[in-house]
Amino acid sequence: MGISGVAVSPTSPIFATTSDDMTWKLWSLPRGELIMTGKGGNSWFAGGAFHPSGSLFATAGADGKAKIWNLAEQRCVSQLLGHTQPVWDIQFHEGQHTALTASGDNTARLWDIHTSQLLRVFRGHVDAINRVRWIPHTATFLTASGDKTVSLWDARTGLCVQSFFGHAGAVRALDVSPSANAFVSGDARGMIKLWDLSTGAEVMTYDQGSTTALGSTTGIDIELGVNSLTFDPTGKSFVAAIDSGKVRVFQRENPEVETQRHGAYDLAGEMQVHSAESIVQDLVITKNGDFAIAGGNDGQVMIWQL
Repeated sequence: MGISGVAVSPTSPIFATTSDDMTWKLWSLPRGELIMTGKGGNSWFAGGAFHPSGSLFATAGADGKAKIWNLAEQRCVSQLLGHTQPVWDIQFHEGQHTALTASGDNTARLWDIHTSQLLRVFRGHVDAINRVRWIPHTATFLTASGDKTVSLWDARTGLCVQSFFGHAGAVRALDVSPSANAFVSGDARGMIKLWDLSTGAEVMTYDQGSTTALGSTTGIDIELGVNSLTFDPTGKSFVAAIDSGKVRVFQRENPEVETQRHGAYDLAGEMQVHSAESIVQDLVITKNGDFAIAGGNDGQVMIWQL
């Protein structure tokens, strides 16, 4: 079954995968040895995230439930209930007491992870919210939606501060630079955009284009959708997980400048980490930048040293 999500522990040399087979698993780094398997009942998982302490792991479920697991006790200690459609993403705040969920019901929700209490609902998107990312050291966050927009929210007020337009397809990939000055977004039609968070300006657009489907006798092109985007810990590069089994690497033109008006990052190369018939569904880089980990719809997890 396919790997739907990959997450790296902030405190230990381990990573987690979530899967369509209704399990999540912990693995060692760099050897990739299985440490633990968790089962979520009758629903597959769309993704997961580690708590900043490294002691908890959260899963986003297709049954509309987000669950928090105590890794030492190997059990679910909390359920975040209220979404009416699949939960596509979950992220803990660095303050350690709250978490955000993103759902197919077009909402994002803020939760107290200790009481499982719903604190706030964020409404405004007109299609599913696929990704959510906190902006470091703030109470603000970004959402990426199937309505082709990215929105900036204030978790304290519940208000949308700004919306970012320009994508041609559903936005399903999102990450914020370590310095919190910029973010990247990617859509189902292969477009990647870099944005300046201080001004709200679009800095760069890269169109992945399309490729002819393998074995096609009609020559019909398939679009190379972007499924995941991840900055390295320095912010000098980011990687994109795309359809056709590839990972593309973008590097900043001028390492001294976080964003530039003209082409802040260049395409530096690409790697075929899964078969051309496969889709790289998620991709992460370890906190020290030593390793990258990719999960595909073919059920395989690939680890390589950077």
